Amino acid sequence: MKRKNRNLGILMCFVFFRLVESSSLTIMCGDKDKRSRFVSEAVKEGWIRELEVRVRERTTHQMTLYALTKKGLRYLRDNVSGSFLDDLTDGELSSVAIFDKDEYSTDARKRIADTSSAMIMALAMGGTIPACVLNRCYTFGQSNGVVSAPQQKSATTLTAFVQSRFSENEYKKLSFFGAEVPADKQICFYDAAYVKQAVSGTSDPKAARDFYKGREIGLFMSSKQSLLTYCAPFFGMSWSKWQIAPEMNAIIRWNKRYASQDILYSRQFSALLIVRDHRQFSNLYNDVDHARKEDEVFGGRFDHVYLVEHSSYGAKYLRWLLSNSDAEIEDNCTSEVLSRRLARHNEGPSRKEFLYRDSEGNEGMCGLHLDVKRMIVMDRWARNHPEEKFVIYCIEPQVSYYKAVMPDNVSYVLM
Repeated sequence: MKRKNRNLGILMCFVFFRLVESSSLTIMCGDKDKRSRFVSEAVKEGWIRELEVRVRERTTHQMTLYALTKKGLRYLRDNVSGSFLDDLTDGELSSVAIFDKDEYSTDARKRIADTSSAMIMALAMGGTIPACVLNRCYTFGQSNGVVSAPQQKSATTLTAFVQSRFSENEYKKLSFFGAEVPADKQICFYDAAYVKQAVSGTSDPKAARDFYKGREIGLFMSSKQSLLTYCAPFFGMSWSKWQIAPEMNAIIRWNKRYASQDILYSRQFSALLIVRDHRQFSNLYNDVDHARKEDEVFGGRFDHVYLVEHSSYGAKYLRWLLSNSDAEIEDNCTSEVLSRRLARHNEGPSRKEFLYRDSEGNEGMCGLHLDVKRMIVMDRWARNHPEEKFVIYCIEPQVSYYKAVMPDNVSYVLM
């Protein structure tokens, strides 16, 4: 019974996510063995099906995705009593499509799966996915988006069915989406369609189609951080002015309307990049696919671009990052460095870039943020001063990301 309930819980998430990438499913299930057991049973029973997405340019990259099936939807309806799926008639079930006609391309599937990955990271860290994101019922032109009353109507797609039947009351029954978390404790994820409509201040029916045109997949929000979120592309990541301009405009307008006073006071704009591992990050940072022009800087005009690994560890790190401001992280790092006598305050002219000097006089900076913008500063200084040594103070899982891009005259001290 316990295993059946767990399977039902995972499958219920598929109703809203529809496509889940393999490593995201590992996070949902708890580990690779549990994922393997779930996939074996779910594919055998026909509740989900496996899809391979392959893209070839410099080399071949692929994603393994799992998609909900009509049989899986029927299984949920018949085994989860008292949910909004009770209203799904046999006639609707036979006619409803899991995907819209615009959602079968490789780009669309990756975008859906990337959005699911961010949502699953949010769930794994105890964050909240608001009801209006799950059912895409937005009303704007107000101080915030709220769930509008679902309309009882026939639906041709699963997304339309959820939109017409999934109410605020239904949302409160599904505690795993964070419905019970107090508002002042919430760390929320909003998908790109929500963000696009929120910054425009109006409910725009074209936003769902426009969802497939942008790069950002959504936004993580807490009282400490507001992070426009990206998932690493298969090949290369441009930061041209024409691409970054609407993205910067989105985060600027979002923060003016929804961010805390502390975030507004900082006058800084931040992004989050979800990557598979340090190798994928290294390829993007070093531009091995030649996606950037000569004058482009990784992260464009963003003040911070934080990295988070697509894993259970990454979800824990993301919660910590969203629970602290940049200044608080710096202060905590400084307190630890000084109390353990790992270094002293840097009194030299470069103290803005490097807060610390170790016992040998080597300059160092806090690396706990895993911020690409800080990496660029360290990288440039270290390469411009090859005769000097530099230090990054960080934790063990972060070292591989720094080593992937830093020159040999940079060393690491674990916190």
